[in-house]
Amino acid sequence: ERSLSAAAHTEFSNDGKWLVQVGSSGTGKEREYAATVVSTANWKVVCRVPTSAGGRADLSPDGTTLAVVTGDDVTFYDVATEKKFGGFRAAAGAWAGDRSRGVRVLRFTADGTKLITADIDTTALVWPVPARSEDDEIGVARFPVPPHRDTLAASRFTPRGAFPCAL
Repeated sequence: ERSLSAAAHTEFSNDGKWLVQVGSSGTGKEREYAATVVSTANWKVVCRVPTSAGGRADLSPDGTTLAVVTGDDVTFYDVATEKKFGGFRAAAGAWAGDRSRGVRVLRFTADGTKLITADIDTTALVWPVPARSEDDEIGVARFPVPPHRDTLAASRFTPRGAFPCAL
């Protein structure tokens, strides 16, 4: 039976049906990092994929796709099979600041076709979600966010998914 790990990042899905967590289990050299999806109906783990240390994760609105961001990598997994079906690396210079501090927030559009990442350096990037048959690197769309005095704390799309908003 799979269990939850020490959480570095935990969020509920918008509909409250799922808990998404990025964390670790074990100690020292035996430490393992994973992104986990838990059903709140029965509190059972339905998906667990290995990750590198830290990172963030979000679940698509239909509950079928898990997006995981670690460092410069964005990876998409099928929740039912726990298999990677796509991913890409941010282009050089896409994030202006120190990458060790990384992405603070990521969210899918309401239709699940795009993902926005909001970085601690105030960079917001919009990524297209790859088709299930693709596993090659794909392009990146960049939407600059007006200068902030502090880090980005939240990101969302407008209800129809047309425009990103980062706070």
